[in-house]
Amino acid sequence: MPFEPTEALVPGQVWAVDFVEDKLVSGRKLRILNVMDIFSRYALGSLVEHSITGALAARHLEGLFLRYGAPRVLRRDNGPEFKAKIFQKMLMVWRVKDEPVPKAQPYDNGHLESFNGSLRDELLDAELFYVLGEARSKVDSWLCWYNGERPHQSLGYQTPLEVWETTAPLGAPVATLLPPPEGLLGNLSHGCFKPTLS
Repeated sequence: MPFEPTEALVPGQVWAVDFVEDKLVSGRKLRILNVMDIFSRYALGSLVEHSITGALAARHLEGLFLRYGAPRVLRRDNGPEFKAKIFQKMLMVWRVKDEPVPKAQPYDNGHLESFNGSLRDELLDAELFYVLGEARSKVDSWLCWYNGERPHQSLGYQTPLEVWETTAPLGAPVATLLPPPEGLLGNLSHGCFKPTLS
């Protein structure tokens, strides 16, 4: 049966997650977990670490769910972090539909693939990172610029932040799923932020 990705009809309905890798000047690996709202192209928050387990990915996503409200669908690749029991349990608890993209079909997650390419071209390949904190700070700054300053032709030359904030990111119900727990959506600014994970 061919893969049919869920169409994102409103902000907050379908999110996508994927990893990008880079290195510090010392050669130590960096992994970046990017999370994007498909409809608005709003980059919800990137986790930058030396390594990212399924547990750490789950904690990052749960922090974003609490801030923005959980999506109805999470589109992902087949990485072991996303298949981990703790990650799958987190999706089940929040009643988020898991939507794995078939292997060797990255174009089915094309919006996030394009975002990852921009992040690589405009930041990762253009900057040197000496320590983890510097990488985190520069990724956060780039996300702020991407969300708030960069108009997209596909969004009618609006920024992702403008689309996210003006089109009621409440998500659209999926008939087979109960609504997720209510997050803090609408009570917080959708400006730049740095997620805190205890």
